[in-house]
Amino acid sequence: MILEFARNFKAPELERIANLPLKFHSYGKPLPISPDPFWITYYSNRGSISFLRDCSTFMPEFAEYTTEFIREHTGLIIEEDKINFIRTVGSYRPHIDTSRSSAINIGLSGADNGITRIGFSDSYDDFVTKYEEYRIQDGSAYLVNTSNVHEVEADTKKTVRYLVTVAVHEEFKSLETKIREFANGT
Repeated sequence: MILEFARNFKAPELERIANLPLKFHSYGKPLPISPDPFWITYYSNRGSISFLRDCSTFMPEFAEYTTEFIREHTGLIIEEDKINFIRTVGSYRPHIDTSRSSAINIGLSGADNGITRIGFSDSYDDFVTKYEEYRIQDGSAYLVNTSNVHEVEADTKKTVRYLVTVAVHEEFKSLETKIREFANGT
């Protein structure tokens, strides 16, 4: 339920985003608001996952580069406001993304310091024994089925991983078909 489609993505200067403030958020509560960029952070007992949104506002050149990179490798037209960052520390529990059907994730730094597990369905019971494992690489781009149960198991509890993530509101199978057809020139 993951498709690697490109390599050699050029990461931005991570110093620009790594030291931005973290703001804790609980699901179901209003999102924090600030005129300045920040990481929206969710904690679990094994680690945390943070999202840095609105990249097209404070890093427009990077958002433009990312959408062009995706278009060149997939033929997909992505809106720049869908470009965001993920920062994980340690592991993050099994979950299903509720705000998107699929995602394009691109490893930036430390991406290979954990295993991404993706189930074959949205069943948490099935996920215990039925999943695929991937070790995402820095500079590589992947299409991920985020409507299925998935998790990240880090190599260590202090492992920090940075990725670009792009919300895509289309089913994985449809996107996979489009990307494969584009790659084959059909």
